[in-house]
Amino acid sequence: MVAQQDGTLPMTNDARGRFRVRAPMDSLIRFVRTRMVLIVSAAAALITMVFVPFDEAYLGYFDVKTLACLFGILAVVGALRGIGLFEHAARLVVARFATCRAAVTALVGATLALSMFATNDMALIMMLPLAAATLIKAGWERALPFAFIMQNLAANLGGMILPFGNPQNLYLYERFSIPLGDFLAVMALPFGVSVALIALCCALFLKPDPPQAPEKKAIGEQAKASPSEANRSEANPAEARREAKASNAEAHPSEAKRRPEGNPSEGNPSEANRAEAKIRAVPSYRTNVSRETFVSKQGRASAHPVTRPHPVAQPHPATHPQPVGGRLASADRSDPDARLRITARERRRVVVYFSLLALVIASVFRLVPYPVALAAVVLVLAVFDRRALRTVDYGLLLTFACFFVFAGNMARIPVIEGLLSGLMGQSALLASVGTSQIISNVPAAVLLSHFAGSYEALLVGVNIGGAGTLVASLASLITFNQYRTVLASFPHRPELARNTSGAFLARFTAYNVAFLAVLLLVCWPLV
Repeated sequence: MVAQQDGTLPMTNDARGRFRVRAPMDSLIRFVRTRMVLIVSAAAALITMVFVPFDEAYLGYFDVKTLACLFGILAVVGALRGIGLFEHAARLVVARFATCRAAVTALVGATLALSMFATNDMALIMMLPLAAATLIKAGWERALPFAFIMQNLAANLGGMILPFGNPQNLYLYERFSIPLGDFLAVMALPFGVSVALIALCCALFLKPDPPQAPEKKAIGEQAKASPSEANRSEANPAEARREAKASNAEAHPSEAKRRPEGNPSEGNPSEANRAEAKIRAVPSYRTNVSRETFVSKQGRASAHPVTRPHPVAQPHPATHPQPVGGRLASADRSDPDARLRITARERRRVVVYFSLLALVIASVFRLVPYPVALAAVVLVLAVFDRRALRTVDYGLLLTFACFFVFAGNMARIPVIEGLLSGLMGQSALLASVGTSQIISNVPAAVLLSHFAGSYEALLVGVNIGGAGTLVASLASLITFNQYRTVLASFPHRPELARNTSGAFLARFTAYNVAFLAVLLLVCWPLV
């Protein structure tokens, strides 16, 4: 077989055939992994249609206003995310803190605040990569599992205070026509207790460690691993520096690209490609922070269609190392504060997008007809940012539609109706919490709303029920998959290698069950 001009062998017919078969299979597997919730909800809806044949009542299943408001929020938040506003704001917050405890607390607080307005899923999609980039660059990867767990709890429990903070809140707020004052009064106590628990955990279980330089960290890890290795490092400091540079290249992949070929710290391209393939298999990690920090050890730019590529900024020597993301970051590397500035053009877009968000929120509060808000979102974004319309999570909207069909049909099956009516009559709070642990809190809210005489216990139950098992909230799956992606991208970090996916899941469940138990004890007498 004759080699080609570039030195590679030509692909045989058998290899081409295997590639043609493997590519569609890989795409199918990736779709199933990324849209598992949609596939399961569609299957459940189809199964219930066997027992309840299609008729005119199906048209009454769908809450069109909920779908329209959810679309508007996702589209506007996507536009704001596309210009990097949320990451910009988060960097401003984290830049004020120089210890591990303060930085993690700031990241968790930013996630909680963001979940109130951008929904819990969006908050985690944006903030988890930012947290991982910040902690890994500062040498605080030991705190990464704890940070992810607290961010997950902050997103799930922080969004409960507002009607549009969680999808189930938006649905129940519309279905029961809950006055805003009553909604806030019911959710104030569980929200306050959740915030207090998160703050207490951050204060108790985090150490106020300062950022650690990669070179010192590498030598320190060698000393912990083996005294003889430490002695060799002292005897041969040049070798220790080379190993430290290799570790630093892993944390700063785009810097490794600029080194000349043959540098031992450049890394293994095949390993980098495998890590990139694993990242691409998970759709939630679309922020440019995640792409430039986790994906490529060759310095490739973000694949997110809304953001534009840019180099990784160097941390200011006097401050906590900062990740970069979003189009608000400046490309001027000579000015360390340029990444925290907003251009005049982006300011105008921010004003327009926040005006749209205010209009959507007004439609949620029934101050503006929702068709008006929906039309305004579509028309304005069609002019300013069509990509925001294309990147809306339409899979989530279809999942909601499947939930409506599933819940509507279940309510018309006599056996199921009798069972759920009895459970809701005995204890609506326990029924909603328990159902959330099995089928997740969003479908639990849609299903049990057909059997609830009042909204208070159901509203509290499906919100605190987001804590507990991994499937209690769809957002928890985002957190777990993101952590697995980080592990796959940094296999040689000892602190991360010790916290395997199984260990993380056990720790995640322990914290979530503890939070749920406390919230149940607090809320039980009130509902």
